[in-house]
Amino acid sequence: MVTAYTAHMIRAPSPPNAVLNVIVIDDDAINRRMLADAVRATGAKVSETDNAEAMLMLLPTEQFAVIVMDVNLPGKDGMTAAAEARRQSDAGIILVSVIRDARSRSQAIGMGADDFLVKPVDRQELAARVQRLGARVLASRAASPQRVALGNGVQLDVHRQQLLAACGNAKALTNGETRLALALSRHSVCTREQLAVSLHDNVADTDDPGNLRTVDTLIARLRKKLATAGAPPDVLRTVRGVGYALVAAEPRNKAT
Repeated sequence: MVTAYTAHMIRAPSPPNAVLNVIVIDDDAINRRMLADAVRATGAKVSETDNAEAMLMLLPTEQFAVIVMDVNLPGKDGMTAAAEARRQSDAGIILVSVIRDARSRSQAIGMGADDFLVKPVDRQELAARVQRLGARVLASRAASPQRVALGNGVQLDVHRQQLLAACGNAKALTNGETRLALALSRHSVCTREQLAVSLHDNVADTDDPGNLRTVDTLIARLRKKLATAGAPPDVLRTVRGVGYALVAAEPRNKAT
């Protein structure tokens, strides 16, 4: 019931457009407050709740730029909630967990998260990642819709983070999938290292196997979504020994 969820929620006033609107979800009150305070220190407006269901109820009415969520939650877990949130919102999603193996990171990205942090979380690192991800989301929302033709009438809508089928149906993409598709559309071939950098807005640690596995996970998911949307079967190709190539059957509209 709504009252059960809102009883455990602290909601921030609606912020002006230029201010990041963030929600932090963690059932550990002390850790939740620590995470929330770290984000508040950046000037963001922060809401708090101890369950994912409450966050999902707010998505239709709140314009959250970033969702910071613990993986191990009572009721709906963070992984499942991230996948549901991605279907409803273009907000950036950062999952937090005590588990530090590469498989969990890849699973989180695959479920729709944009970033993954291991507890104990460094406050400054969290603040920096929230600001960077939030700025990217706000910039995307402010930009005019940009589309890239992928063949068979399928288009990538960069602003709305969607694949548009010729029949008009839309397939939602995560921020990571959108950024990979956009990077691929701008170059004839991209190495895994170049794609890893495109996900991080800076020089990623390309010696970290986790970053390259994240690229491979996103490529696999992007291929499935392209197929579902009706794109040509070979539109996203593996270039042996080099990386990946997005081969559009129609002229590309280069997004900037």
